[in-house]
Amino acid sequence: MSAGVGAVEAVVMDVRLPAGVAGPDPLSFDVRCFLVAHPTGVVLIDTCLEGSDDLIAGGLERIGAVWSDVTDIVLTHAHVDHIGDCPA
Repeated sequence: MSAGVGAVEAVVMDVRLPAGVAGPDPLSFDVRCFLVAHPTGVVLIDTCLEGSDDLIAGGLERIGAVWSDVTDIVLTHAHVDHIGDCPA
């Protein structure tokens, strides 16, 4: 892994909900998770929505890491946009 210790990479997933799903109007927002490099690997903070694997892999690549470098997953709270892609 070549990520600098303390490097933080935001992974952003754009979400668009059609009218009627979360109210009468369409809704657009982003969901974020973070990768934090440390001396022996990477901490993944939250996991975005289900299906975020490729976005997270892209973030890992940007900091010079791969999935096997992830040593810990921190979930800030149990909303689906924070835990949706967490492995069981």
